[in-house]
Amino acid sequence: MITKEDNYFLTIIKSGSLSKAAEVLYISQPSLSKHIKHLEARLGVHLFNHDTKPLQINAAGEVYHQYLLETMRKEAQLLKNLQEANSYKRGSLHVGTPSFLGQYLLPKILPQFYAAYPNVTIHLQESGGTVLQSAVAAGDLDIAFVHIPITQANVGQITLSQSHILIAVPSQEPASSAQEKRHDVRIRPMDPRMLPDLLYCMPTPDQMLGKSAQRLFANLDIVPQVLIQSRNVLTSMNLVIAMGRGAVFVPSYIIPQLTSFFRDNLVFYRLDSPELEWDFSVLYNKNKVLSIFAQHLISVAKRTEWEFPAPKGRYPKP
Repeated sequence: MITKEDNYFLTIIKSGSLSKAAEVLYISQPSLSKHIKHLEARLGVHLFNHDTKPLQINAAGEVYHQYLLETMRKEAQLLKNLQEANSYKRGSLHVGTPSFLGQYLLPKILPQFYAAYPNVTIHLQESGGTVLQSAVAAGDLDIAFVHIPITQANVGQITLSQSHILIAVPSQEPASSAQEKRHDVRIRPMDPRMLPDLLYCMPTPDQMLGKSAQRLFANLDIVPQVLIQSRNVLTSMNLVIAMGRGAVFVPSYIIPQLTSFFRDNLVFYRLDSPELEWDFSVLYNKNKVLSIFAQHLISVAKRTEWEFPAPKGRYPKP
């Protein structure tokens, strides 16, 4: 909390001199000097160059000044959050997510959020992960759900879960009547030696999915055979099913939402490789206090089961 002496210090900086600050504060100049010396003694550093006239702030004073400004801003935000939490006041929350991720995540978490805060308006930004991280860093977004590593110093990251990237290929096993009723998702471990022989519908290089695939190929010294590049995983899956050949990189979180058509006509492989594992995280601005709304949405995302559990084990090749 900001103390009385902190306010005196801030007033001196704002006023530009000790004498003007004393007039604003309605105290004597010697008394104000005494308070500043007491503050400096408590901190163990000088905050001003006392040998100069007018009084000039030094490097330590600049650091403490910025600290106080940030503390005041956070305290104001905290009070606002407490008032909103207490009164269910109408508020807003700015959230970012890549559009493909959002169509699977948001229907899972927003109904639970609105059950607790029905009067809050959510402003959604759907963009690529890099754009969303920049928006969080600039303070334009409160939080963003992404699969990207942090590159900006003032952006923090809370890991919610680890997601896997699967490789889908057309099934060579005609779906039986029992399978059509069950619509089982068939997931098998993949032998890396299968990779060079596949024809790929590749994600675009600017997508995190595409970057993960490229890192995999580079580390295995494989030049992939590319049929087409597409930003849409569903488009690529439809294409390989229609052609009866090809392979698609698929985020595992879409599996629970797939229709029976995809479940019956595709086999999903899991390659135990760090390139095909990525953290699902929420990004926030370290210099801002998370609102009570943002905190609640994050807590909902943490406890929501929405990721398909891709099992490990040995299965025969198709």
